[in-house]
This record gives sequence, structure tokens and C-alpha cells, in this order.
Amino acid sequence: MKKKILTTFLILLVLVSFFSLGALAEGEEGGRTEALVVDKAGILTEEQVKVLNARAEGLSAKYSCEVIIYIINEFSEATISQTAEALYAEHNYGLGADRSCVMLLLSMSGRDYSIMAHGYGNTVFTDFGKGKLADSFKPAFKENDYNKGFSAYINKCAEYFEAAQQGRPVDTYTKGNIEKTQLSSKDILITVAICFAIALGIALIMRAQMKTAHIKTVAGDYICGGVLNLTSRYDHFKYDTIQRVYSPQHKDSGGGTTTNSGGFSHSSGKF
Repeated sequence: MKKKILTTFLILLVLVSFFSLGALAEGEEGGRTEALVVDKAGILTEEQVKVLNARAEGLSAKYSCEVIIYIINEFSEATISQTAEALYAEHNYGLGADRSCVMLLLSMSGRDYSIMAHGYGNTVFTDFGKGKLADSFKPAFKENDYNKGFSAYINKCAEYFEAAQQGRPVDTYTKGNIEKTQLSSKDILITVAICFAIALGIALIMRAQMKTAHIKTVAGDYICGGVLNLTSRYDHFKYDTIQRVYSPQHKDSGGGTTTNSGGFSHSSGKF
């Protein structure tokens, strides 16, 4: 009897362990309940969704960070950014322990968009980077060419991942195809040299024009017809009092990503 009880207990233990491991594996790798490209508003064809989803899947697997496109008619939460977070939680998006992702959410009723990042996505898609990312798809969206805009979004995401892999996430200091927001030392030196050359040229021209003017050494030269003719009057001050007040300069953070208490970062706007 004891053997039967023990055997039954061991079988139950094995079954519980098996299902627990299966559930754990599903939660880590296969817990997502929606595709990476979801069109609830019907602005894309089935073939376009299929192609975009395949590209998003490939990019997500390569960099262990899900690239998501989600299209809705109108957002359900107070803001489109809050709606993006709700969809992320509802459909269990994100890869790895930190559930990394970047999501482009479109709400068609008000033509709103939101770029949301989480986990490793916050490293790749900085505050500055999200703004430049939006510049890649907004022109196409304004022309209602949504497939072109989403393709541009995925292409740009690939560039951002590659830059982050090289240790240079797209940010305020990034050079190359992204517009620079800081001047290099070489740029500053060239600018100073050009300004100095222009100022020197102007000074030399003015000096040449003043060669005919000389200071008179004899007071009589300033008297006309026995009358003292004062052509100018000057006030000369022997002392100056100068007060200097130190005004500390505000230092920029130099870029990076701002996250909320849930670990999400956002950038939103209109298209």
C-alpha cells in the first residue's frame, strides 16, 4: 500500500514538474499572444502584413529585441503612450529577462503615433533617437503610404540596432547619416579661424582709410580767425568700477533615455 502511495506521489510530482517547466518555457520564449505586426484598422493588405511581420520577426530574433507595429482605430487609455504599455502587457510582448522591445503604435482616428521602448530597447532607442526614427516614417504616413512608412521604420530600426552593437547608439553625439547636434573640436577651430580672418580684413581696411587723419601738435592749428574752434568734446574718466556676477551654465545631460517607473520610454506625436 505504501509503495502504491509513493509511486502515485512520484508520478504526480513528475507531471507537475513537467507542466511547470513547459509553462516557464512558454512564458520566456513563446508567451506572446499576438503577432509582431497587427493591423486592427485595416490600412494594410494581408500580403503587406505578412511581409512586414516576417521582417520584424527576423530583426527581433537577430538582436533579441522585438520590433512591433500595432495599428488601432483609437486608443483606449488616457494617452496613446499608456495604450502602448497596456498592449505590451496584454499580449506579453518583449524578449529575454527584461522583455526588450520597441513598438510603433498608430491610432488612426486622431492620426497619433507613439514609439515605446523597454529593456534593451531603451539602450538602442534613446530620446534623441526616437525623434530621428519618427522622421523616417512620418513623411510616408502623411501621404497615407503606410506600407512604405512601416518599411522605413523597420529599416531604421536595423540601423539603430547595428549602431548599438558597435557601442554607439544613435544619440545627440552620433555622426554619419544622423544630423550632428554637437560641433567637433576641428569644426570649432575652423569656425574661429574664419571669423578671425574676416575681422582682421575689416580692421586693415578701416586702418588704411584712416591714414589721412593726424593729430595736430600745435594748438594754433585749432584756432580759426582768432577764435578757438572746438570741433569735439570728450569726457575722460580716470576710474572704472566693474561688478562681475558669476552665472553658472546649465550642463546638458548629453543624451540618453528617460524611462518611467515601469521601465518604459516614449516619444509620441501626430502624423
